[in-house]
Amino acid sequence: MNLHSVVENIDYYIPHFQISNEAKLLGLHGCILLIRNILNCTDHTAVHSYVQKTVHEVLSSITRETINGHPYLLGYRELHTSIGKSNKKFIASSENLLSYVLKKQNLPSINAIVDLYNAVSIKYMLSMGGHDMDKIEGGMHLRISKGKEMFNGLGSEVPIELPQGEYGYFDQSGDVLCRMDVKQSIKTLIDLKTSNCLLVLQGNAAMPWEHVVEAANEISAQIRAHFFTTNIDRIDF
Repeated sequence: MNLHSVVENIDYYIPHFQISNEAKLLGLHGCILLIRNILNCTDHTAVHSYVQKTVHEVLSSITRETINGHPYLLGYRELHTSIGKSNKKFIASSENLLSYVLKKQNLPSINAIVDLYNAVSIKYMLSMGGHDMDKIEGGMHLRISKGKEMFNGLGSEVPIELPQGEYGYFDQSGDVLCRMDVKQSIKTLIDLKTSNCLLVLQGNAAMPWEHVVEAANEISAQIRAHFFTTNIDRIDF
């Protein structure tokens, strides 16, 4: 079973998403974007232009001091500290991308969808993740790890066993789809075969809800403009 559950009075499916009370108490909030019927590619002129423009704007406004001291990025570090995680080992994806841009003067190029949400991530200092919706089993659950769940992260040679007490995104089979806001699983990576994708925009206690919504609206507008789909739904949490 994939991440589709029947909803009445519509001609498509809405995935099931839950956030546990324990995760809410950490200050986790954000939204899920469900994007259907897209054609992904590696060479998208309009997306490339948007990415380059965004990188230029970000480079003109950030320094290492900005990254070290911005309240939104500090919010992720405080979140990690609150569950006993080292901020040297566990760095939010948005901060990692900003550090990469500062060093390389560009973003890594993966494919059009990933490149687009990475650009929005650095613009808003907001951690984002992308998943192939059709590879998710059952619903998605943002909860605290029980311990011993196996995680096969992107770039990792072998799966690892999660400790107890981390927040993360899990599917109905119990597979870890994303470890905190740090690293995604190889299971649901977005590739050129992806036609339905799920984007997670995850804020923290220091980030206003309106900021998350603004980022969601921007990426939705870019997808509608450049991938010619209006089939986008949003689930807030």
